Amino acid sequence: MNRDQLIADLRQAEGVRATVYDDATGQPIRPGSLVEGHPTIGVGHRVDLPLSDAFIDALLEADLTERIHLIDVALPWWTGCTEPQQRALVELVFNMGLHGLERDAARFLIQLRAGRGHAASCELAGLPWANRVGPTRAGRIIAQVQA
Repeated sequence: MNRDQLIADLRQAEGVRATVYDDATGQPIRPGSLVEGHPTIGVGHRVDLPLSDAFIDALLEADLTERIHLIDVALPWWTGCTEPQQRALVELVFNMGLHGLERDAARFLIQLRAGRGHAASCELAGLPWANRVGPTRAGRIIAQVQA
C-alpha cells in the first residue's frame, strides 16, 4: 500500500485543522458551543475517544520540543544552568507559558541568570504561581532551582 498517497488522500478529503471543530458542522468549538457531531482535530481525529499512551507520549514530546525551542530563543543563557534548574525552567514554561514566566517572574529569571539559585528559589516561592500549583509541585520545582 502506498502510505504517502493514502495520507495525501485523507488530508485532501478530511481537511487539516489545527483547532478543535465540530465534524458535523465544520465550525470551531469554543466554550459554550453546542456540538452536533464529534469534536475533531488534525486530519479527522476525534478527540472524544480515549487517547493511547503512545499518542499521549507523542503529544508530550512535541510540547516539550516546542517549549525548549522557545526557551533556547528567548533565554539562551539557560543552558548554563544546572540540569535540575533547566528541568524546572522547562516545567515553568510548560505551566505558565514563556510570556507568563517573563511577565510574572522577571525577578526570578534575573536571579537564575546570575547563578543565584537560592535567591531565585525565594523569588519563585513568593509568586502566586506557587499557591496555584500547590505545595507538592511548587516545592519540588523550588528545590530544583536551588540545586
